Amino acid sequence: MLLRPMANAQREVSSSLGGHPSGNRSRSQHFSPMWENHLSRSRAPVAKKRPKHVWAAILLTLSLSGITLAILNGATGLVGTAEDRSQVTVAGANSFAYSRQWGSYGGPITPNGVAVDSSGNLFIADAKNYAVYKLASDGSFVTTWGSQGTGPGQFKSPQGIARDPQGNVYVSDSVNNNIQKFTSSGGLITSWGSTGSGAGQFRTPLGLSVNASGFVYVVDQGNQRVQIFRNDGTYAGSFGGLGTTPGKFLSPYGVAVDSLGFVYVSDSASMSDNITKFTKTGGFVLTWGGLNSGGTLAAPTMMAVDNASNIYVSDNFWNNIQKFSTGSGSLISSWGTAGASPGQFNGPIGVAVDSQLNLYVGDSNNFRVQKLSASTGSYISSLTYPRLGLFSSPYDAALDGSGHIYVVDEGNNRVQMFSVTGTFLLAWGTTGEGTGQFNSPFGVAVDHGGNVYVTDYGNSRIEKFLPNGTFSRAWGPLELETDNSSIHTGSRLTVQTTST
Repeated sequence: MLLRPMANAQREVSSSLGGHPSGNRSRSQHFSPMWENHLSRSRAPVAKKRPKHVWAAILLTLSLSGITLAILNGATGLVGTAEDRSQVTVAGANSFAYSRQWGSYGGPITPNGVAVDSSGNLFIADAKNYAVYKLASDGSFVTTWGSQGTGPGQFKSPQGIARDPQGNVYVSDSVNNNIQKFTSSGGLITSWGSTGSGAGQFRTPLGLSVNASGFVYVVDQGNQRVQIFRNDGTYAGSFGGLGTTPGKFLSPYGVAVDSLGFVYVSDSASMSDNITKFTKTGGFVLTWGGLNSGGTLAAPTMMAVDNASNIYVSDNFWNNIQKFSTGSGSLISSWGTAGASPGQFNGPIGVAVDSQLNLYVGDSNNFRVQKLSASTGSYISSLTYPRLGLFSSPYDAALDGSGHIYVVDEGNNRVQMFSVTGTFLLAWGTTGEGTGQFNSPFGVAVDHGGNVYVTDYGNSRIEKFLPNGTFSRAWGPLELETDNSSIHTGSRLTVQTTST
């Protein structure tokens, strides 16, 4: 349970290729995100192994009354969870006969590429769940498509995502080495590409962008080039090539096209770390931004341009967004630091900007997309997935005296509350170490007052919440025994009250 298998996309590359770059590594340790950003993904830090006794049930003996919890109006309501099925099953009173189940998989996302349409709908390429998600401007779910595989409409590692003037959606797949074109609702239109170095072939396609005429620009990272296609997939040309001279690449990553047709390509290699501006046919215009040339970029990934001649670049090493002038390449502003709080980033990759100058950043290792002001960089909101009522490894459940079921949604670092019929009522918790946050919560129990206790395994503590999910207090790490109670920070949590 604690150490899940890596995503299939990760298995397809050697483990020697390294992990995801982060701001706490020295500059000398940094290397191209080519093998890091789009393949190495983990949900959250895994806690250290603990002695076997820690895995025992946690018993909180509270001398408050003469009842034992998990009894509802005299009828025993047994609640169980199925880790592999991501479902909750309820047995009838005084019986183990099957009654009902609800829920399906809805785990964290790894938002790599992001794109936004004129209505503010957001499109997210999710490498963790092999899918594309479409969310409304308020973050509500609209639709999703894709599954793991190599067939039509399937993905192994979706990376870049872009829209054309007709609203069609293009997605690059860095493992399947292809581009797929969909309608805005997910209907497959066409696909092209295969593994190789020939015209129209790819070795790790990442960023892509579509200009006003419908030409599709694709970063072919492993071949150190950008390829150009018509919107039906017909090959139209390429530019770049391996090298350090102007117009060449070492490890290209993102591409963006402005309203005038100029093309911008990021190079994430430590010897480059720059942005290069080209004409629409690949003619060299300008380069800027690399640390080696006195600039501020350390690992630029994907980019977006607005209609005011600004370009926004996500820097995967510094965990920030940098804003430049497209005309001169001069730095205008930057914002963001490493972390999980609003406005902070952990491995930012995808960037998109809408007509209202809202900026959307795929904060990949915080499993969210953040919405910021493109003018000031101030935080607006966080568009997160999964949807409420879905699960990623539901690990434990408890029933209170009012007929509410509390489910520890371990994979999503949250607790969800349902009615006994499976109707979603409430959820709380995010990934982190702060109050009310979790890192692999495993056990849950409810006392006679409706207070909810959760074992936060990764943070070695127990957290107490009011019935409405409001944080009350936390304690731990503990390992104590008294005459009438014993507490061990571990997995399953039980609250038992006995008569005094």
